[in-house]
Amino acid sequence: MLRSFLKRFGIIKQSFPLTFRLYTILTARLVSRFQQRLRTAVPGSSRTTYQQALGLAKIVHYKYGMLLYWPLFSISQGTLVGFNAGLLGATLFRVTTSDLAFGWQSTIQFSSEALYRGVKMLALPWSWLFPEDIAYPSLTAIEGSRIILKDGIYHLATQDLVSWWPFLLLCLLVYGLLFRILLTILSHYYQRRCLGNIRLDSTDVLSVMRRMQSPIVSTQAASIDDRRSMVTDHTTDTPVEDDGVAVFSDQFPLLLLIAYDVSNQYDLTPFISFLQQRGFTVEEQEIMMRDFPSDQSLLARIEGKKLDSSVGVFLLMESWMPPIGEVFGFIKKLRAAVLGSTPIYIGLVGKPADTRRFTSPLPGDCRIWKQKLDALSDPFLKIFPYSEDENS
Repeated sequence: MLRSFLKRFGIIKQSFPLTFRLYTILTARLVSRFQQRLRTAVPGSSRTTYQQALGLAKIVHYKYGMLLYWPLFSISQGTLVGFNAGLLGATLFRVTTSDLAFGWQSTIQFSSEALYRGVKMLALPWSWLFPEDIAYPSLTAIEGSRIILKDGIYHLATQDLVSWWPFLLLCLLVYGLLFRILLTILSHYYQRRCLGNIRLDSTDVLSVMRRMQSPIVSTQAASIDDRRSMVTDHTTDTPVEDDGVAVFSDQFPLLLLIAYDVSNQYDLTPFISFLQQRGFTVEEQEIMMRDFPSDQSLLARIEGKKLDSSVGVFLLMESWMPPIGEVFGFIKKLRAAVLGSTPIYIGLVGKPADTRRFTSPLPGDCRIWKQKLDALSDPFLKIFPYSEDENS
């Protein structure tokens, strides 16, 4: 009832229980405090690693939501179901095989009437099913089972001392076993719900789906001369030919943004062929990061195109140049100019050779770029390094 009231007035919007929503708010505040602490207390060499870890955690939460939480919660509740079942069975066995006296005492001086009201409130879930003498101890039984250390228990009546065990067993059954069983059932329900709502539109998933949907064989016969000139690449599932280059039958369209320095130093023809081999086709080309006015004009034109997840944006950049704030500022503005689900690929190339051809980036450079880009927490942002060997 409380959760419905809070949802009605917009205080909470998710359909998860209020407890988990409070945990989410608390975790978000702790992460914010940790990030503030990170800027001042952690040295720069370790700060990048921590920022990458936080960014990856946000990406995982965006992709899978609570899916990674519910299996662990279900296992813990299943363990507690077994624990409470064992506790209930042990208590029942102890009661039936021995003569136990149930009494009460407290350092806090409160009356028997107060304890009776508390016991009666705890017994509300089953008080309608059992008579009062079984559902919970009566006021007379509570007064008769109070233990005073200096007096002992010899003067207490047996019927008062044994009146507690049905109430204790019912408390273990309802608040222990049945409550954990209910939480286990709810965890399975929310786990299936999260599986049904899992997002399959990230760049990694889209790449796998394109490869699975593209045919790995060609049923069209070729002439002897064509077969001799056919290039077969077993590392890519792309045997369909286009002018001697193996390409995907279903190409993913791209808007290619080329850094100004790259456009002056490289011949783009080999790189476009490399993209075709990887399942992409370049529909448009633009020069970026020339100066501030041209970048603003470019972003405005991109925003006017209203690109969705069916078209990707490919940024071609030099890997050996460190990713500075200007680059990240442009990527953030680019993300704001397109839809949140539009794939953005960061293509990295190495230093140009003497023949103006592309070279593969160094692994260390790619690792630095990945660490920096993971900190942006963008699930649709992916590093795409150029491979000179695959294109040779």
